[in-house]
Amino acid sequence: MEKFEITDEVLLDYIDGALSAGKKELVEGACESDSALRKRLAELQKTDQWLSQMIESAPATFTTRVWERLQQSPGLESRYNFNSLLVLLGALATVVIGSYFISDSVMQLHLDWSFEGIGNYVRIPEVSLNQGIQLKLITQVLLFGLAMLALLFLDKAVLRPYFRRRRADLSGM
Repeated sequence: MEKFEITDEVLLDYIDGALSAGKKELVEGACESDSALRKRLAELQKTDQWLSQMIESAPATFTTRVWERLQQSPGLESRYNFNSLLVLLGALATVVIGSYFISDSVMQLHLDWSFEGIGNYVRIPEVSLNQGIQLKLITQVLLFGLAMLALLFLDKAVLRPYFRRRRADLSGM
């Protein structure tokens, strides 16, 4: 015979009266012998009663009012937000033009000048940047950031208005 495990789902089925007579007796027997299970059943019964009271106290038109609000059209808005389109086109042009001018050069930083005055009062360890900073990596990171910004403006300026209009047209049918 297969062991019958009493889970929260089984206890909820017990509360709803959806268990067979045999399983109902098993749950009742287990609750008599196990205080933790009995406590869990009481908690679930309280939750079930609270939810039932909430459903009963909701107005009869609650669902229809919520559905009507969800179906309302977003209102009149311009076909496209032209300022966002200009920023989108500018960002895309910057990415395209910038990708042609990616440099393979290296920039050396000399930080010695920034510690001259402090060196008289505080002993500062010597910092040496022997490798330099790759300008190509900086350029690629900046271009990637601009491409992400362009995608955000594409969403705001083109895609959202299009799908809002489409949803309004479909709900008006």
